[in-house]
Amino acid sequence: MSVVTGWIGVTAAGYPVPLPCSLMPSHWLAALHPNVHGYTQSSEQVRTDDYLRDAVPLVLEGEIRGETPADALRQAHELQHWVRQLAWLQRPDGWVTPLLEGNDLETKVGKNAKAIGIRVVLVQQKRIWYGPNGEESS
Repeated sequence: MSVVTGWIGVTAAGYPVPLPCSLMPSHWLAALHPNVHGYTQSSEQVRTDDYLRDAVPLVLEGEIRGETPADALRQAHELQHWVRQLAWLQRPDGWVTPLLEGNDLETKVGKNAKAIGIRVVLVQQKRIWYGPNGEESS
């Protein structure tokens, strides 16, 4: 039996970026257009590369906790830096999907000062996942 480590992003250079284990897929209704990003408190709600382009978004929501409010914010900014560079996403079960540019992370006030709610917006190239044996699934 293998240990489930959660979602893992991979940059174009091959660097793995473990995403917080608390992230869960959330329901998403539309293609990425400027009015789709949903956190009104996000200072970077809309990225310019989202404009005028339909895409297949995958949204993971969860929370980041820190020792202090400043630590939680630092973790969110560091994660946002890496999320913007992701070229692949691996699910906890090992299946992967290619990503386009335009990935981002949005933040909102969490349950307490040491917790920050996050929404990771990932732009799938196609709504297709590839299994470890090369099998395709949508």
